[in-house]
Amino acid sequence: MIVAVGISMSISDKMTESQLYAFIPASVLSVIISGVFIYRTRKLRITGPKPRVPNHLVKGRVFLITGANAGIGKETARQLLMAGATVIMACRSEERAREAMEDILTEKAKESDYEHERTTLKSPKDRLLFLKCDVSDYKSIRDAVKTFEAMKIPLHVLINNAGIMMGTRTTNNVGHELTMSANHLGHFLLTNLLLPKLQREKDARVVVLTSSTYALAKNGIDLDDLNCDGRKYTMFSQYAQSKLANIMFGKELAKREKNRSKDDPVKVFMVHPGLVRTDVVRNMPWYLKYPNMVFSVVLTTLQKTPEAGAYTSVYAAASELSCEESGLYFSNSTVTETNMHTKDEQKSKDLWDLSCKLVGLS
Repeated sequence: MIVAVGISMSISDKMTESQLYAFIPASVLSVIISGVFIYRTRKLRITGPKPRVPNHLVKGRVFLITGANAGIGKETARQLLMAGATVIMACRSEERAREAMEDILTEKAKESDYEHERTTLKSPKDRLLFLKCDVSDYKSIRDAVKTFEAMKIPLHVLINNAGIMMGTRTTNNVGHELTMSANHLGHFLLTNLLLPKLQREKDARVVVLTSSTYALAKNGIDLDDLNCDGRKYTMFSQYAQSKLANIMFGKELAKREKNRSKDDPVKVFMVHPGLVRTDVVRNMPWYLKYPNMVFSVVLTTLQKTPEAGAYTSVYAAASELSCEESGLYFSNSTVTETNMHTKDEQKSKDLWDLSCKLVGLS
């Protein structure tokens, strides 16, 4: 559109008055058409469709979301809460989680977002709960599961949303690399500990947020050095390893659940939210962080808002999806193919066994 305007201005300088009068409407029309094209491209290719979720898959059901105090997680919590769900916000910082809860509760719900009956529901305040959980700390995860068990409520959907990118190699309290422990190992432990509760419910689900950046792991998962103890650490390479681990874990879990129950397995869906402008970049090195800030105006035209970033998570968590779709990867609420490394069943099993060992699951 900018190019069209520039060309129009350049040509107009060389025109007679009569030619200019004829040219202006065509120029304006060109700009309008360009604007409509950009809007439609952004809506279809970047933003994606807003999910329409049926009442019986939201109303009265319990959703636990990790990292729900900001970004995609917070928006996922808001959309599900306003659709009638009970939402457990599992977060590391209680202060930040409480602030997010207050924001969600004070924000006026858009009546057109979802079709549901509000009159028979508990108030949103009674359906929005906090659970202290640091997904990079395995003891915190075990304590969180015990606390959740004591709440005596069911669990229908677990959304493994929390994620980080670390500019330099950092470790958690047991010496595991932080990106891998927060993005994969912690969620692996949490999912396995909560699996018995999920298995007791009809149409239970696990939604695993991953990223298309998994494809940067060109040689596949590095099972010999999952925590990057020996190989050179770079932010994007280790992030890609963790996101590849997410997909391989989800596929292996889906396969195990199908073997456990043919009629009603816990369904597992992997979700790429798209390029979303969130604070996940806060741990980037300065030479990436500052350009990201300087060019934010341009970048925002290519990035989703957190609201749009949550659409595919909500779709996977609360839309009519079949057992045959379990184990698949979704982008913009559409099944999308993944590369050969995600389909290596032996390595997925080996990753499962290694993850069990690392987090202390027998």
